[in-house]
Amino acid sequence: MTNHQETELVSYHYVEILNDSHQIDRYAKKMNGWESLISRKSGKHGERGNSDTTIYTMKLYFHAEPWEDVIKEMPLDSLQKISYKSEVENRSKIMRDVFKDKVHIGDKVFLVKLEIEDKKYDHYVICSSVENKVVYDNLFFGIEEKKDALDRMCRRSDMRIFKERLF
Repeated sequence: MTNHQETELVSYHYVEILNDSHQIDRYAKKMNGWESLISRKSGKHGERGNSDTTIYTMKLYFHAEPWEDVIKEMPLDSLQKISYKSEVENRSKIMRDVFKDKVHIGDKVFLVKLEIEDKKYDHYVICSSVENKVVYDNLFFGIEEKKDALDRMCRRSDMRIFKERLF
């Protein structure tokens, strides 16, 4: 992440085990509502070089903030904001349903305290009690190491150059 220095993991700790469907419903709402953090990722890719060398560059940016802050910052008129809020509500409902499909009684809840661009946030993550893996996280999902993808891209490019020279 190019802007990783803007996000600091302050602490994390175990909160509880989900013992019943009421707890699952409560976390589904808490993690998929107006105050829940959402992430946006953006990036820039480039390539430059000469006949001997190609340099690939990738800049990835991570942004996180609550839904309610996103809407406040949008340059929309009242009608557009109402429409957008409706879309967010629909998305939140879908994500609550996804949450209920992925999370089960016995799963563990962890609280992650973050500081992002000088603002402090609490974020929850659900881990499987069986596999000890994250089963639900609406903030950091989709962030993965891009080095492998860049290596694959370079190998494909090298192969293309090799084929062009061969034929």
